[in-house]
Amino acid sequence: MNRRKSLWVTGTLCLLLYALSAYFFITREKTGNYIKQVTYNGLYAPASNTPEKLKKWQSVTDQYSPTEISKGRELTRVNAGISENDPAFTKMLKIGSWLQRSYRHCRQDKPTKEFSALPLTEQYAAALRAESPIWCHNYGMHFLFFCSINGITSRVIEKKGGNDYHTMNEFYIPELKQWVFADLMLNAFYCQDEKGKILNIIDLLYKNENKDSSQITVFSQQPVDSFSIISHKSSQQWQRYLKKDAWLNFYYQTDTLQVYTPVKKAIRYAFPVAWHETFSLTPISNTQFYLRILSLYLGIVLTIIFILLYLKRND
Repeated sequence: MNRRKSLWVTGTLCLLLYALSAYFFITREKTGNYIKQVTYNGLYAPASNTPEKLKKWQSVTDQYSPTEISKGRELTRVNAGISENDPAFTKMLKIGSWLQRSYRHCRQDKPTKEFSALPLTEQYAAALRAESPIWCHNYGMHFLFFCSINGITSRVIEKKGGNDYHTMNEFYIPELKQWVFADLMLNAFYCQDEKGKILNIIDLLYKNENKDSSQITVFSQQPVDSFSIISHKSSQQWQRYLKKDAWLNFYYQTDTLQVYTPVKKAIRYAFPVAWHETFSLTPISNTQFYLRILSLYLGIVLTIIFILLYLKRND
């Protein structure tokens, strides 16, 4: 093959590979993103919840400014009545009960852009003034914020897949040595099965998927400002969200301004890096992601070859 033809073939291949890579970039929310799929044991086994392993969830607190943390702690001290000596489970229940009472009058709908742009402590104040509706994401983020700044290892979980979207929480309770599921918008602070086991979110997913008809007990905050025990069949509770098509994203970080910096986007585009772990009842394929980086890397290699051929052509 002569040098001119080699240049033409190499250049054409470069363009095709870059076009394929660009397609994956444009459609990256549907194709090509790397998914870090995690197992039940990867989320809940004792080996996955050692102090060292829990640090990846505790890093969520680093995204808040010292001023925001100070304001949030003062709000929880005054309104939720927590103290430094309270165990984590007590803190979580007090904070959840306070937020549930505070938001009981709020309209549940998509919040305004102005509301969403506010710091979380200001969002809390604006919600009290009924300046904007709030939805599940706000419930989950506020619960995460006020718990995490008070020393509770917390994570927010988004259900994606199917036609429904929902945001929930889990909290690691050292005295129980386990993660506890909570859904503030649906007024659930923790759930127990018939044997008294406190459930995590995947426990509920399995119950729904297996059509388990046994009773679960949901601990809720009622209008009279006291906890009550409400018994539900597991197939009736969260059945819209926790089912076979659910992808549950467990986030390390929730500040999208930090997540979507140009550098971090470039790293996630070119390498198998994720900012959350995903649980699914069905296997998740990363084939499209590897096709994307293969087309990118081959395009770079061929570009180098093209440049070398072009330089030799001019010798």
